[in-house]
Amino acid sequence: MPAVLFDALVVPDFRHGTVSSHSADAVQFIHEQYRHCKPILVRGTGKSMIESAGVKLTLPSGEPDPGILYIQGGNLDDILPQFVETVAARQHFERAIEPPRSM
Repeated sequence: MPAVLFDALVVPDFRHGTVSSHSADAVQFIHEQYRHCKPILVRGTGKSMIESAGVKLTLPSGEPDPGILYIQGGNLDDILPQFVETVAARQHFERAIEPPRSM
């Protein structure tokens, strides 16, 4: 399914050897979610996967991207209410760039 059809993305904390962070399909999906300004929640080692897609945790201005939440460790319950609010906002046009950056 095209990434544009999904409201948000969760990139989990992968254990070594479970998923390749360089899977072309996964990287393309993440890149498209980002381009369409969709909310993204990233856990732990999932950060390397979004980096492979050219996604940064900050806006071009250097400010934190309000549509990307990153939790390195700890309790997921602490960030879930914020992620629900991020998803409720639907899209985060602060990161919209025309023309879109290539991967």
